[in-house]
Amino acid sequence: MAMGGASRRRRGTLADINVTPLVDVMLVLLIIFMVTAPALFQSLPVTLPKATVGQAEVGEGIVVTLTHDRLVQIDQDRVTLDDFTNRFSAIRARKADRPVFLRADQEVPYGKVVELVGLLKAAGVDRVGLVVEIVSTRAGKR
Repeated sequence: MAMGGASRRRRGTLADINVTPLVDVMLVLLIIFMVTAPALFQSLPVTLPKATVGQAEVGEGIVVTLTHDRLVQIDQDRVTLDDFTNRFSAIRARKADRPVFLRADQEVPYGKVVELVGLLKAAGVDRVGLVVEIVSTRAGKR
Protein backbone atom coordinates (compact mmCIF):
# COMPACT_ATOMS: atom_id res chain seq x y z
CA MET A 1 0.00 0.00 0.00
CA ALA A 2 2.85 2.34 0.59
CA MET A 3 3.82 1.96 -3.05
CA GLY A 4 0.38 3.08 -4.29
CA GLY A 5 0.49 6.31 -2.27
CA ALA A 6 3.96 7.26 -3.57
CA SER A 7 2.94 6.81 -7.20
CA ARG A 8 -0.02 9.16 -6.79
CA ARG A 9 2.22 11.94 -5.50
CA ARG A 10 4.60 11.67 -8.45
CA ARG A 11 1.78 11.92 -11.01
CA GLY A 12 0.28 15.10 -9.49
CA THR A 13 0.94 18.45 -11.20
CA LEU A 14 2.66 21.38 -9.59
CA ALA A 15 0.05 24.12 -9.13
CA ASP A 16 2.31 26.85 -7.71
CA ILE A 17 3.51 29.70 -9.95
CA ASN A 18 7.02 30.93 -9.37
CA VAL A 19 6.76 34.75 -9.66
CA THR A 20 10.40 35.51 -8.89
CA PRO A 21 11.53 35.44 -12.56
CA LEU A 22 8.55 37.61 -13.51
CA VAL A 23 9.47 40.19 -10.87
CA ASP A 24 13.11 40.16 -12.01
CA VAL A 25 12.14 40.79 -15.63
CA MET A 26 9.74 43.58 -14.66
CA LEU A 27 12.39 45.33 -12.55
CA VAL A 28 14.90 45.17 -15.42
CA LEU A 29 12.29 46.62 -17.81
CA LEU A 30 11.51 49.38 -15.33
CA ILE A 31 15.18 50.33 -15.03
CA ILE A 32 15.59 50.34 -18.82
CA PHE A 33 12.55 52.59 -19.19
CA MET A 34 13.78 54.98 -16.49
CA VAL A 35 17.19 55.30 -18.17
CA THR A 36 15.93 55.75 -21.74
CA ALA A 37 12.84 57.94 -21.15
CA PRO A 38 14.71 61.23 -20.57
CA ALA A 39 16.71 60.72 -23.76
CA LEU A 40 13.52 60.59 -25.82
CA PHE A 41 12.57 64.17 -25.05
CA GLN A 42 15.72 66.17 -25.64
CA SER A 43 15.29 69.80 -26.51
CA LEU A 44 17.59 72.73 -26.93
CA PRO A 45 18.67 74.36 -23.66
CA VAL A 46 16.91 77.71 -23.25
CA THR A 47 16.88 80.19 -20.38
CA LEU A 48 13.27 81.32 -20.40
CA PRO A 49 12.22 84.82 -19.39
CA LYS A 50 10.47 85.04 -16.04
CA ALA A 51 6.82 86.03 -15.49
CA THR A 52 4.24 85.84 -12.72
CA VAL A 53 1.32 84.70 -14.88
CA GLY A 54 0.32 81.14 -15.76
CA GLN A 55 0.31 79.52 -19.18
CA ALA A 56 -1.34 76.66 -21.05
CA GLU A 57 0.05 73.13 -21.06
CA VAL A 58 2.92 73.16 -23.58
CA GLY A 59 2.95 69.38 -24.07
CA GLU A 60 -0.30 69.50 -26.02
CA GLY A 61 0.94 71.72 -28.85
CA ILE A 62 3.71 72.32 -31.37
CA VAL A 63 6.73 73.82 -29.60
CA VAL A 64 9.12 76.07 -31.54
CA THR A 65 12.39 76.78 -29.71
CA LEU A 66 14.85 79.61 -30.45
CA THR A 67 18.19 79.60 -28.57
CA HIS A 68 20.59 82.46 -27.91
CA ASP A 69 22.80 80.94 -30.67
CA ARG A 70 19.81 81.36 -33.03
CA LEU A 71 19.26 77.62 -33.41
CA VAL A 72 15.65 76.73 -34.20
CA GLN A 73 13.86 73.53 -33.27
CA ILE A 74 10.30 72.46 -34.11
CA ASP A 75 9.26 69.91 -31.49
CA GLN A 76 12.28 67.54 -31.76
CA ASP A 77 13.48 68.55 -35.28
CA ARG A 78 16.28 71.09 -35.62
CA VAL A 79 15.90 73.35 -38.65
CA THR A 80 17.53 76.42 -40.17
CA LEU A 81 15.67 79.70 -40.45
CA ASP A 82 15.83 79.38 -44.26
CA ASP A 83 14.07 76.00 -44.18
CA PHE A 84 11.78 76.87 -41.27
CA THR A 85 8.64 77.73 -43.26
CA ASN A 86 8.69 74.52 -45.33
CA ARG A 87 9.39 72.23 -42.37
CA PHE A 88 6.88 73.98 -40.11
CA SER A 89 4.16 73.80 -42.77
CA ALA A 90 4.72 70.05 -43.11
CA ILE A 91 4.49 69.50 -39.34
CA ARG A 92 1.50 71.84 -39.07
CA ALA A 93 -0.32 69.85 -41.79
CA ARG A 94 -0.02 66.72 -39.63
CA LYS A 95 -0.94 68.49 -36.37
CA ALA A 96 -3.36 71.15 -37.62
CA ASP A 97 -5.56 71.18 -34.52
CA ARG A 98 -2.75 71.78 -32.02
CA PRO A 99 -1.72 75.19 -30.66
CA VAL A 100 1.75 76.64 -31.30
CA PHE A 101 4.08 77.70 -28.48
CA LEU A 102 7.30 79.69 -28.85
CA ARG A 103 10.19 79.10 -26.42
CA ALA A 104 12.80 81.82 -26.88
CA ASP A 105 15.92 82.35 -24.78
CA GLN A 106 15.87 85.60 -22.81
CA GLU A 107 19.17 86.60 -24.48
CA VAL A 108 17.65 86.52 -27.99
CA PRO A 109 17.13 90.04 -29.38
CA TYR A 110 13.49 91.07 -29.63
CA GLY A 111 13.81 91.53 -33.39
CA LYS A 112 14.68 87.84 -33.90
CA VAL A 113 11.67 86.74 -31.85
CA VAL A 114 9.42 89.00 -33.92
CA GLU A 115 10.99 87.62 -37.11
CA LEU A 116 10.18 84.06 -36.01
CA VAL A 117 6.62 85.07 -35.06
CA GLY A 118 6.31 86.60 -38.54
CA LEU A 119 7.36 83.28 -40.09
CA LEU A 120 4.75 81.51 -37.97
CA LYS A 121 2.08 83.98 -39.08
CA ALA A 122 3.12 83.49 -42.72
CA ALA A 123 2.67 79.73 -42.22
CA GLY A 124 -0.97 80.30 -41.20
CA VAL A 125 -0.73 80.39 -37.40
CA ASP A 126 -3.22 82.87 -35.93
CA ARG A 127 -2.25 82.60 -32.26
CA VAL A 128 1.19 81.94 -30.77
CA GLY A 129 1.72 81.21 -27.08
CA LEU A 130 4.93 82.43 -25.47
CA VAL A 131 6.51 80.04 -22.97
CA VAL A 132 7.91 81.64 -19.83
CA GLU A 133 9.31 80.47 -16.51
CA ILE A 134 6.72 81.01 -13.79
CA VAL A 135 7.98 82.95 -10.77
CA SER A 136 6.02 82.90 -7.55
CA THR A 137 4.77 86.33 -6.44
CA ARG A 138 5.04 85.26 -2.80
CA ALA A 139 8.86 85.07 -3.02
CA GLY A 140 9.10 88.79 -3.76
CA LYS A 141 6.68 89.88 -0.98
CA ARG A 142 7.37 89.51 2.74
